[in-house]
Amino acid sequence: MNTQEAIELPDSKTESYRFTPIARELARLFDLTTTAESTAPIEYQPHLLPLTGVHNLVFINGKLTEGKSLPWVKVSDDVHTENGLDAFAKLNYSQQEETVSISIPQGTAPGVLCIYYVLTGKANVIAHPRIALSAGPDTEWLILEKAISLANSPTFLNRQCTVSLAPYARLSWVQIQSDRADSFQVNNTEFRVAEKAKFNSYTLSTSGAMIRNNLSVRIVGSEAEAHLFGLYALSGKTHVDNHTVADHEQPNALSNELYKGILADQSKAVFNGKIFVRQLAQKTNAFQSNRNIILSDAATIHTKPQLEIWADDVKCSHGCTAGQLDDEAMFYLRSRGISEGKAKSLLLHAFATEVFESLSHQGIRSVVDEILEGRLNTIA
Repeated sequence: MNTQEAIELPDSKTESYRFTPIARELARLFDLTTTAESTAPIEYQPHLLPLTGVHNLVFINGKLTEGKSLPWVKVSDDVHTENGLDAFAKLNYSQQEETVSISIPQGTAPGVLCIYYVLTGKANVIAHPRIALSAGPDTEWLILEKAISLANSPTFLNRQCTVSLAPYARLSWVQIQSDRADSFQVNNTEFRVAEKAKFNSYTLSTSGAMIRNNLSVRIVGSEAEAHLFGLYALSGKTHVDNHTVADHEQPNALSNELYKGILADQSKAVFNGKIFVRQLAQKTNAFQSNRNIILSDAATIHTKPQLEIWADDVKCSHGCTAGQLDDEAMFYLRSRGISEGKAKSLLLHAFATEVFESLSHQGIRSVVDEILEGRLNTIA
């Protein structure tokens, strides 16, 4: 196994990690030159989501364990030499020798693939799973990801994923981040969306010590669509950082981004969203919104939406808000005999549910709603 001797992880002087000192926290808890060793078989099945009619891939400490027999899944050695990668992506390539390739060919019936990252062991556990997924022309799939920490100590999941959508492919990608309070995550995800393909991303973050999501979408085909939805509902000292990029390279395409946050106690969130519209990308429609409700004086949000446009025939907008619950709405509900806690919960649910309105799979939507309801009831 390689080491990460030459890899400099971001510090407080690194602009893109200025508000998220995850490398400092990781260095305090982990030896980043090691990875988790294979462990004896464990009973992880009870911790999987109660979904039927789906395919499962299960990684244990970064190694694919369940799902190797699927015809469009293979494990291979991969040497990655691309420059400009995020430092944690470089760390992943230096520590993990395997890439799990998932190729969904044209003609494959629509389906759902659930990917679980199980971390287990007696010492502080680090795992570096890596996935390369391609969705063939006209395919329609939903991918769900979830980390499950079963270790006896803090865990660090450093996941790297590249995804390519062929023309006319339709792909939804759901990340559920509801792991233990002593879990850390860095997720680097790169999407490439071809002509007339449609991509939906949904990220739900409710718990963990510190989570960093780097999500980049390159729209390389005309008439393509990319919709990015995210919700972070946080309490305690949970810290969630979402960095997104929507890069329009071709004309007549659409990107729409909606991220919402609810922050209680001493929780912290960062949102940094960038939209690039290249010179060839005329008639682009690109929209971005980040809205936050702050429930505590000790909670913090850093938000920075950005636009860079080189084309002149486009429709683009971005914006961010941060505030408290609507006093008039609270007064209206209280005046009708609804308790303060119930009124607060109703308003938070109304604020949050918009993010997942377009998530059409009923089983996964039910899972998301249950996790979200539990979190919002606790916060309220």
